[in-house]
Amino acid sequence: MSGGMPVIATKGLTVGYRQGKGEPTIVSRDLDLVLEAGQMVCLLGKNGTGKSTLIRALAGLEEPISGRIDLLGTDSRFLSRKERARLASVVLTDNAPVGLLTVYSLVALGRHPHTKWSGRLTHADRHKIDWALEAVGLSDLGERQVEELSDGERQKAMIARALAQDASALLLDEPTAFVDLPRRVELMQLLRKLATREGLAVLLSSHDLDLCLRCADRLWLMKAGGSVLDGVPESLAMKGKVGEAFESDALDWDDDSGGFRIRQSTNRLARVDGDGEELLWTKRMLARLGYSVSRDEGASLDIRIENGESALRWRARAEGLDRRFKTLDELAEWLRLIDS
Repeated sequence: MSGGMPVIATKGLTVGYRQGKGEPTIVSRDLDLVLEAGQMVCLLGKNGTGKSTLIRALAGLEEPISGRIDLLGTDSRFLSRKERARLASVVLTDNAPVGLLTVYSLVALGRHPHTKWSGRLTHADRHKIDWALEAVGLSDLGERQVEELSDGERQKAMIARALAQDASALLLDEPTAFVDLPRRVELMQLLRKLATREGLAVLLSSHDLDLCLRCADRLWLMKAGGSVLDGVPESLAMKGKVGEAFESDALDWDDDSGGFRIRQSTNRLARVDGDGEELLWTKRMLARLGYSVSRDEGASLDIRIENGESALRWRARAEGLDRRFKTLDELAEWLRLIDS
C-alpha cells in the first residue's frame, strides 16, 4: 500500500441485494479492502460482478449483508446519515432529477449535510461551492440551467456537487459512461488531480479498462464468484490477473501491447519485421484482417518495414508475389485482393 491514511476500510464485508423477504443474493463476500487518502482506485469487472452494489454499500446507500465498513476509523453502523455524508460523497450513474436548477444551485445541494435546519448558506458554504465549481472547470457556467449542459459538463456538475459536500472520500459509479473519449480522459485526469492535489480518496467503477490501467493508482478487480483482487495496475496485468478477470471466447490478453485483442479463428500466419509506430499499426491491421502475427520463417505472408529514404515503406511477399507499398492503405487493399 502507499502508506496514506485509510479513509474507508472494510473487514469481512459481504454485500448483495434482497428481493422481498427471501434469502439475500450475495455478489461479493469476505472483502478486506482499504481506500487511502490521496489515492485513485478504479473498480473493474465484468457486468454482473457487483461493482455498483459495492459502491452503494460503501456509500451507505445499501446495508451490507455482513461485515464492517469503517469511515476514518469509525464503524459506519454508528454514524448518522448526515455524519456519513460528511465523510463520503457519491456520484451515481442514474441521472438525478434537476428540474430547472442552475449549476450553482445543484452544486449547493452538496452543502446540505453541513447547513443548519434552515438550509441557509453561510459565507463558508458559498466559498466551498465556488471552490468546487472552479475545481471542475465550471466557474463560468454557474448560472446555466443544468438541463442545457452537455453530458460531460453535467457529469462535472455532479462531481462538483459531491466535492461541495467536503467529504474525505469520493465514490463514483461509472462516471464516464455517457461521455465521449476526450471527455472521458478529461474526467479521469480531473479525478486523479483531486486525489493527488486535494488528498481525496477516490474510488470509481468503470468499464474503460485501458484508461483505468493508465490513470489509476490501484485496481480493485472484481471476479466472478465475489472475490476482489487489489494491486498496482501494471503488477496485476503482468501477473495475468487482468486477463483472467475479463477472459472470454472473444478476447485474448496481449502481453506485447498491454491490452486485449479480438480472438481470431485463423491458420493464416504473417511475419513482420520493423520497429516504431509502423510496426504497431501494421500488426494491428493484420490482426483485424485475420492474420496471426508470428516469428515463424515459414509464415505465408512476410512483411518488412523499411526505414530508408525511399517512399516505399512496406515490402510484402506472399504466394510468390513481391510488392512494395507507400501506405498501409495500399497494403491493406492488396491483402484483400490476394485473400479473396
